[in-house]
Order: sequence, then C-alpha cells, then structure tokens
Amino acid sequence: MDVRKKTHKFKCTFSGSVADAMRRRGWVEVEENKEDWDIFWCDMTELRILFQNGKLLEDHQRIGHFRNCQELSRKNQLVKNLKKLRHKLERYLGRHEADKLDFIPTTYILPSEHKNFVLEFRNNPNLLWIIKPAAGSQGRGIFIFQKIKDYLEWRQKLEFPNSDFHGHHPPPPTATFTSQSPDGLLSTSMGSSSTTDPLADLYNKNLMDKSTSTIPGDPGFIPDDTSSQGDPSIGASSDISTTANLEPDTLARNPIRSDAFVVQRYISNPYLIGGRKFDIRFYVLVTSFQPLKAWVYREGFARFSAGQFSLDALQDVYIHLTNVAIQKTSEDYNPEKGSKWSLRSLREYLTARHGKEKIQKMMNQIDYIVIRTLQSAANLVVQDRHCFEIYGFDVILDSNLFPWLLEVNACPAFTPSNEEDYVLKCGLIDDTTSVLDLEGRLTGYEKRIGGYDLIWNDGPVYANSNDCGYSLGIEDGPKLNSFLGCVNDRVQQLRDLYRNATFLRAAQKMMNSGAGYQMDGYDDPPAGTGFHSPPRAKKGPDPRFRLPESCPIIKSSPKSDAVENSIVF
Repeated sequence: MDVRKKTHKFKCTFSGSVADAMRRRGWVEVEENKEDWDIFWCDMTELRILFQNGKLLEDHQRIGHFRNCQELSRKNQLVKNLKKLRHKLERYLGRHEADKLDFIPTTYILPSEHKNFVLEFRNNPNLLWIIKPAAGSQGRGIFIFQKIKDYLEWRQKLEFPNSDFHGHHPPPPTATFTSQSPDGLLSTSMGSSSTTDPLADLYNKNLMDKSTSTIPGDPGFIPDDTSSQGDPSIGASSDISTTANLEPDTLARNPIRSDAFVVQRYISNPYLIGGRKFDIRFYVLVTSFQPLKAWVYREGFARFSAGQFSLDALQDVYIHLTNVAIQKTSEDYNPEKGSKWSLRSLREYLTARHGKEKIQKMMNQIDYIVIRTLQSAANLVVQDRHCFEIYGFDVILDSNLFPWLLEVNACPAFTPSNEEDYVLKCGLIDDTTSVLDLEGRLTGYEKRIGGYDLIWNDGPVYANSNDCGYSLGIEDGPKLNSFLGCVNDRVQQLRDLYRNATFLRAAQKMMNSGAGYQMDGYDDPPAGTGFHSPPRAKKGPDPRFRLPESCPIIKSSPKSDAVENSIVF
C-alpha cells in the first residue's frame, strides 16, 4: 500500500503544541486504549509500561524515546560517559585531544566520588559549588555553597531530615560518604570525636569561624554569608543556579541512593546581557545511535533570569536560576517581554557586539559539544529503529563567550510560555515528523528538512564551502552542516522540498541503478531542495572527531561536502 495514501495516526500523552502540530499536519489522534498509531508521543512512564508489557512494535510505528535515554539525561550518567570518553581519548590520542572535552565544568558524583571532591575542595577553598539531584528537573533540589559547614549541614539534613539542631552545628559525620554503604546511605556515628571523613575534619577546624549560619528547615538552604567569593573570573562551573527545596518527608521515605547527586563548580562569570544571566536551550534529534544519526534544529531560545546578577545574593533564585518553572513565580516575570529571546535574536545581538567570526567560532564549539556528547553514549543506548529522541541541550556562556554544557534533557518541555514559543515548538514537532518521513515523501538523502540540519550521519556532514568560510574553530577543516541561530525559513524550505519530491525520488532511483545524477541539465539537485549528494571521493577521517581504533565507540566515517544552505542574518 502506498504510505502516501494512508491515514496517519498518532497517540499523545501531552496536550498543547504537540497535538496541535500533528492535527494541523492532517494526522488523526487515536484514543488512549488504541494501539493502531504510527507515532506515539509519550513520557517516560508510558515508555516503561510499553516495553515492560512486551509490546512488539510494527514496522511503521515510531515512539518518542529510546528505552535508556537516561544515559545522557541523568546528570550522573552524562558525567560518567564523558569522563570515560575523555580517558579513552587521552590514552589513545593524547592529552591535547582529551582536553577538548573540557566543555563541562569540574563535576563529582556523590556519594561515590566524595573523596575526590574533598581533595578538590581543599585545593580550591574559595570556589563556589552547586549540588543537584542526578535526576532532578525544573530547578528542584539545587543547593549552592562555598563553605565547608554549609555542605556538611546539607549532608546531615539528608541523613536526618526530621532532626532539629536548634541553631547549633550538627555533629560531624564519622565515615566517608560512600556508595558502598547499604543503599548508598551515609555511614555515620553521631557525636563521636573521631572521624574518618577528611571533609568532616575540615568542618571541625572551621567551627571557630566567626560567621555562623542557622540550620535551614530543608536541604535546599542557601547561606546568606557569601562574603568570601574569591575571584569572579575563576573557572566556569556548573548548571543553572538554583535553590528549590528537597522535601524532608520525601527524603525520609526515599533514602539517599548511590550516585544520587552531582556537585559541580558554579559558573561565577557568566556572560550577561543587561546585567542578567541567561542560558541557551536548543534541540537535537537523534534517529539512530548505532550508527549515529543526529539533526540540530536551527531555532532555540535564551532564558533570562528576572534579577541583576550578583554573587552577593546566592539565596535569590530569581537571579541565579533561569528555569521558566522558577522564573514564572517572580513578580517581575513577563512571558511576553524580556524573559526569552529567540536564538536568532541572540546570535544577531552577539554578532553585532563581537563580530561574525567570533560568534561563528562559538557556535562551532557548540556543534563540537553536541557531537562528542552523543558519541559518549552511542554504544550504550539500546538501538531500536522504532525509537527517536528529541534532546534539549542546555548551555551557558561565560564572560569569554565559551559555551559550557549544563545538561541534556530527554523530556524537554513542549508546553509553550508565550505565542512565539508556541510557534517554535509546533514547528519543532512538525519538522520532527517530516524527518521521520512515515508519509514516504522523502528519499533519505536530505541534509536539511524544515528547521533541521543533518550534522552527523555515521560521520560528519559538511556544509557547502560557499555557505560559510569558517572552519569548526577547533582545528582547521570544513564547517559542519549546522546553522544554529540562522534564518529558519522552514515553511518555504519544506514547500520547495516537497515540490521537488518527484525529482528527488527519480534521483534516488538513478543513484541505485548507478546512472548518476545528471538529469535534465542538473549536475546536482537544484538549490533549495535540501538534498545532498553521495560521496564522490574518499576522504580521510576528520581529525576533529576521530576516535581511537580500539575505542569501543561508534567509529567516525567521512562524509562528503553537500550542497545548499547559507547563513543569513
């Protein structure tokens, strides 16, 4: 049966932009108890139920998650995978190659890397740190600190959430915070004078400090005393700053498990616009991990904090947190003005201030972050041709315009915050459906579909040399086919793409028969089709993304230059 004549159906556990985009496309939503869908937009709970029930998907069915997508979305797993990749690169390709992975702040997993964190803390006592739940989202459970006592008070509250020390310092723990303890709990003897925890020793040494802090009512406490901030330009650090609560009752019912938290250096010198901190959210579509195939969406947005950035007000979530879930509770929050910029607007602003070449280099570094991050988990995610994943990548710029990876979200919010956000997310869903091509309108050789640009297809996909004169910016070489923040003329591009569908299918048939592409006077597909030619000459591996031969990660294979696409502001 011709799939183009078929009525296509979708199932959705979300309301709003996802369902709206599918209906506008002409797809029909099936009832909750029906299984005759082509695409299932589901949350992780529905995904687990589906696979636990032994559901066998039919050839035409696609589901919006890989079954262990948490290899990237859980903060502890992301850190572990990037550290493993770094060690492999250093061992087989040298320190220079491994150092390029320094796009994530110094991070330790708690409790398993507690001792390593202690050593780092001793060596750099003036740095700011941030603790986050490994599986947390929307800014919940995040704690910023600089002093030993604040960290240990947080630890004690996790162990004894219902204890009340009446403003006195709790006794220090007497054993190392270790994942070898039963259930990953802190192994502690309260009140003992001897301790095997070096951080607790530092704590005792600092008890005579003049600055004392009141024990907070919850582990999300952020101390008021932050006078010794150190050099604001030191390093860059972790995720979005936050102070949402960890509920004591919840912790009492659910004790600390192994590797339940990560602690990272806090970025103390973020790039500011109008004195306010912001982070960047953009989207990456993965349709296969083995071999790796990934698309980057042109549009995204910058999320701004409501208050003026200051290291003297760490307790103010509206200054240090950019999550919409937190910002929308601020009196100064206005979803229609100032809380979000489109990624294109941000790129135009930065280009006007710093020049096109410098911002292109910054964007090239973001491309590198995407590829290496996906490579770190490519052989760990369970490959299933029925699965796809839209990852929300969050990065933050420091004052030197260096992008730092904050986290990767496997369930980015599709609920719009304003009209512009609604248009973006409807377009994202519509273009994702076009890439999946269950309607059978494409050839599989497209390098651009709507707002998506193919950046990796079992190897790097390059833009035409006429599109942009800049290399990746890390080493000399051709530019990847990525256009973050550039013009997203998705509607016109899709119209042109489908208008040339007859040509594209004919070209594919000729390619399969070995006849080549020359047809009706064309040496290449016409501009605007988003079609890319197959390799015409063998090239060596791109040194920017190479992996050691003995490294058990999906190998990189070269892809040739492709045609069409230009950067336009």
